[in-house]
Amino acid sequence: NRFGKSEWEDLRQILDIQPLGLNHYELRTLQILAERGAMSLTGLSACLELDTGAVRRGMELFLLRNGLIRIDGKRVITAKGREILKKTS
Repeated sequence: NRFGKSEWEDLRQILDIQPLGLNHYELRTLQILAERGAMSLTGLSACLELDTGAVRRGMELFLLRNGLIRIDGKRVITAKGREILKKTS
């Protein structure tokens, strides 16, 4: 009858709920940037096998708003992004 932290952790693992509600592509974006370093939109799109528009409108906005990446000409993972990525491992 009680739903505590331990039950939440079990449910989170069963349903694969990521921190901040990250989806597969957002998580993969963080992984790619952590592994390869700064990337252009075209390079990131190629790695994700998605259209540049989909990357820009889809996951990039969410990641930017939450401070997980920044754009300085190229897409770069932030310290907060790396911290979130560690939590998903």
